[in-house]
Amino acid sequence: MNRITRIIRLLCVLTMLSGCVQEESVINVFISPSGSNINNGSKEAPFATLERARDEVRKYIKEGLKNNVSINLRAGEYTLSETLVLGLEDFAPNGFTITYQNYNNEDVTISSGVHINNWKKVNTKILGLPKAAEGKVWEAKVPSVLKKFYTLYKGDERLPRARTEGFVPDTDIHPRDNPDPNLDKYTLHYPEGALRNWDNLSDVELFIIPGYPWWMNILPLASVEEEKRIAKTAIIGTQKLVDMVSYSRGKEGYEKTTWIENVPEGMLKPGNWMLNTKEGKVYLWEENGKPNNNIFAPALRELIKVEGKNDEWGENDIPVQGIIFKGLSFTKADRGVWEKGDKGIQHDWEMLDKDNAMLRFRGAKDCKVEQCHFFNAGGNAIRMDLYAQNISVENCLFNNLGQSAVMMLGYGLGKEDVNKNNRVYNNHIHDCGQIYWHSQMITAWQSGDNYIGHNYLHDIPRKAICISGIRFHFLSEEEKDRRECVSSIRWKEIGSPQSFEEMIPFLHSRNNIIEYNDIHHALEMLGDGAAINLSGGALGNIVRYNYVHDITALNPSSAIRTDNDQNETLIENNIIYNISVAGISPKGKNTVRNNFIINACARKNYGIYRGMGQHQGGLSNIEHNIVYNAFENSDFYSYYKFDDYNEAVYKTKTIDYNLYYNPLRPESNWEGLSVLKSKGFDAHSKYEDPMFEDFENGNFTLKHNSPALKMGIKQIEISGVGLTDVFPQKWKN
Repeated sequence: MNRITRIIRLLCVLTMLSGCVQEESVINVFISPSGSNINNGSKEAPFATLERARDEVRKYIKEGLKNNVSINLRAGEYTLSETLVLGLEDFAPNGFTITYQNYNNEDVTISSGVHINNWKKVNTKILGLPKAAEGKVWEAKVPSVLKKFYTLYKGDERLPRARTEGFVPDTDIHPRDNPDPNLDKYTLHYPEGALRNWDNLSDVELFIIPGYPWWMNILPLASVEEEKRIAKTAIIGTQKLVDMVSYSRGKEGYEKTTWIENVPEGMLKPGNWMLNTKEGKVYLWEENGKPNNNIFAPALRELIKVEGKNDEWGENDIPVQGIIFKGLSFTKADRGVWEKGDKGIQHDWEMLDKDNAMLRFRGAKDCKVEQCHFFNAGGNAIRMDLYAQNISVENCLFNNLGQSAVMMLGYGLGKEDVNKNNRVYNNHIHDCGQIYWHSQMITAWQSGDNYIGHNYLHDIPRKAICISGIRFHFLSEEEKDRRECVSSIRWKEIGSPQSFEEMIPFLHSRNNIIEYNDIHHALEMLGDGAAINLSGGALGNIVRYNYVHDITALNPSSAIRTDNDQNETLIENNIIYNISVAGISPKGKNTVRNNFIINACARKNYGIYRGMGQHQGGLSNIEHNIVYNAFENSDFYSYYKFDDYNEAVYKTKTIDYNLYYNPLRPESNWEGLSVLKSKGFDAHSKYEDPMFEDFENGNFTLKHNSPALKMGIKQIEISGVGLTDVFPQKWKN
């Protein structure tokens, strides 16, 4: 054997040994829908359930984990009858990881769908059933394993629950201008025929947008007095149950923002269904004969929960760590319901510490969710509650959800700052918030130092991204009994702050970075918000390099906004294009710098910067921005009269070196610019064509001789905005 041959053989042996070491460095456990829990969990003899695989891994942890673990799920659907809990017994110590993954890229689904069969045609007339549905409704007994459910599925499709025609509450009381002390948040005055005293009233829910278009309430009914046309709800509303202030821009039917669900009168089209728990039956309008063998109801709201120890005051939290979910699909889970004792975040957009997400981290750190699909469910996809740190959600797809995609919700106003350093990166989120219209797709409430970047968000009912906390007015005596925000305040920790500044140390939505997100068709159902909205949070947040475009909202909103009690936010290098609302609305002491706002807000006298007035003691710095509107009746600011504000305050702010232009008025010098200059603003700003390379085709690169460049305005490159090349190819189409 010559020397070269010996070397080659030695290399082969080393390669083989290396392969063995690599194989042995991971403990592999297998499960399959066709497996058995008496098997040994090998590839050849897999377990049948996630619970059995989890328990097997616990043996390795108890003995002292010395390797990473992979629980490999073979193709198929895994139906859970109880939430899979990964607790402190599943803690991956010493930097090791425990990964639940689809084996070899096989299609794996986790759900809680319970099959409903034995459908029979309804032979007796159902009181209140519309004539069009008669003879087309089927009934089935609800399986004993199911509790009350709020969603129903045909295959992977979530079916529309029976919903009555919309109506306007029968009251002339305007909640802002003429409050009625006799009208509480439990009472609805309804028009003739809108409600009746159904015999299964506890199953019936009132859907209402009470007062203003930034929240939605879903409230179970407690009583109906038909003669007086008064209904009472079992759960208190966020606002008095009155007509919504009309912010609409003429969209037909938008003013009818109250309706009833889960009643015979709502069976108005094929696919409608309703549940009667008193009878123990579910009803379905199936137009084409007997329902197929593919109708499912969800048994759970929460499919998997990673839960450590969460102390009431956050002082002794012990998080679970090192759990990874990869390549899994989650579906057929129910939505959240409000209950007595709930604690609401701002505007009751969500309730704190609730079991209403398919995948929930509650006391966890150093975990990851990657290449997972969350779809066709009634509630949220992912929640990070209370203690949640260094949790990453990457390269996932979210669609057709009743609520939000990712919620990061820390402890209430107080000292505990333990929900932070999380990452929401490179995800595609669309058509969510389909039941709770006020749902934000990505929310950080009392949660800071998070990274939200390179996400693609579209076709959503209100906000895409929301950073939020608690506004100062919630500390007042008048608000003491409020569920919204007040119920979560940790009074023994905060004392009695006398100003917003004194409150800031207890606000933890700080230093979040929102960048390179592609957002369009937001604010589709509700308004008075923004695609990217910050409100009542802490300091140091950054919003940059986002592309917000193609939004046709129903009422006053913005692409990017800092709302009440939001200061020291940096908004820079964003491109906003082709929207019917304001481009950037900065309230408070923030910085709006080097943004391109193009074709925003076509309506006369409602322009780009809204709310530039004094707020928390000052104005925002607004400099080196391009505002370009190619509309006949458009303006650049919502207003430019600062007479009502403290001159000593606003004269310390910089509003300058901005470039304004309207190609339909090329010779105009825009009278508003002269007004601003007379007030000490925009001293060096100009009204000139910024000279984009190809405006018609969306190329907003500035030509080399652009006046904008000469003013110090910089190019904004958006070619890297949105999803990156590593996003799963199978979901790109």
